[in-house]
Amino acid sequence: MSFNTGNKMKSFEEYFEKNMKNNTSKGDTQSNNMNNKKQFDNKNNKLNNKDGKKAFGKKQNNANKNFNSNKNNANNQNNNNFQNSNQSNGQTYIERMTAKNRKFLEHYNPKKDAKIKIIPLGGLNAIGMNITVIEDENDIIVIDCGNAFPTEDLLGIDLVIPDVTYLKRNQNKIRGMVLTHGHEDHIGAIPYILKELNMPIYGTKLTLALVEGKLKEHKLVGYKLNTVNFSDIIKLGNMYVEFIKTNHSIVDSAALAIYTRAGIVMHTGDFKVDYTPVFGDTIDLTHFAEIGRMGVLALLSDSTNATKQGFTMSERTVGKIFDSIFNEHNNDRIIVSTFASNVDRVRQVIDTAAKYGRKVAI
Repeated sequence: MSFNTGNKMKSFEEYFEKNMKNNTSKGDTQSNNMNNKKQFDNKNNKLNNKDGKKAFGKKQNNANKNFNSNKNNANNQNNNNFQNSNQSNGQTYIERMTAKNRKFLEHYNPKKDAKIKIIPLGGLNAIGMNITVIEDENDIIVIDCGNAFPTEDLLGIDLVIPDVTYLKRNQNKIRGMVLTHGHEDHIGAIPYILKELNMPIYGTKLTLALVEGKLKEHKLVGYKLNTVNFSDIIKLGNMYVEFIKTNHSIVDSAALAIYTRAGIVMHTGDFKVDYTPVFGDTIDLTHFAEIGRMGVLALLSDSTNATKQGFTMSERTVGKIFDSIFNEHNNDRIIVSTFASNVDRVRQVIDTAAKYGRKVAI
C-alpha cells in the first residue's frame, strides 16, 4: 500500500537534527523527564493543523453515556479515574510533555509528494504472527515479530513464523524493530528472525525483559535491546516513533505513532479501554486525541471482537470474582489457570490468597 498527503514539511528534518540530536541519535531514546514542568497558556497547546482536521478524541465523561442505567455509577467512577490519570496535577497531556517533545510535534509537517509503503507480513485476518513493515524511501522499520501456533492441518509443526523474504531483500534499509507488547504473537518469532536479520530492538521494560529471556534461551548474544518510556520519541532513519500508553492483558503495552515524511501512521497494538486497571495508568486517550487533531494518514488498529456489541470489562472486576470464590471455598483447594504473561491476573490471585490466609503454589 502506498500513501501520500497534501501537507508540506517546513525544515522538520533540520529542526530535529539541530534541537534533538543530543538526546536522540540513531534511535537512542529521548529524555523523558516529566518533573518541574511549567504550565503554558492554551494558545501554545495548538499544534500545527493547517488542514483543519478535527480530533477524534472526545471528553471521557461522555464515553459511557449509552451504557444501561445499572452501570451508570460505576462508569462515572471509571471516568473520574481516567481523567485523574491523564490530567496529572491538573495538566493536560500536552502540558505534561517534555518541552522538546512538544516542539517536535509543533514542527512536524508531512511533505506534499512523499509516499510510504505499509506492508503486513503477517497477522491480518488471523490470530498470531503479527509483523508489519513501514517503508519510507530508503528506511524500513519493523513493528512486532510474532509467531502463530499450528492449525490441525500442520501435523508435526510446533511453531509458525512469518516469511521475511522481503526484509532479507531489503536488509540494508532496516533501521530497527519496535515492539508494542510482550505476547507471543508479537515477539515469539524474534529469536528466529534475528538469526537471519540483525537489527536493534526497541520496546518497554517488561516487553524487552521477555525478549531477553527468549534470546538467552536460543543462546543469542550481542543484540541491542533499547528500553523506552511512554511518550519517548525515537529516530529511525527518516521516521520517528512515539510510544503511547495503552491497556492490555499484559502490562507495559504501547501504541505507536509513526511520524513519516508522508504523514502519521497510528499503530494501536493490542488494546482495550480499561478505566480501572490493576496496575499502572489508564490508556492515554488524551494522547490519541491530540494526534488525531494533527491528522492521521493511516490507522492500523486492533480489531479483535470489534464486531461484537458491548464493551470489555475491566481487569479489576476479575479480582471481585476471585474474592467471592475464595470466600465461598475457604476450606477447599483452589486451582487457577491463566496466561503466564497476565501479570495483573497472577497478582490478583496472590493478593486474594494473602487476604484469606491461603498458601500459593505456582
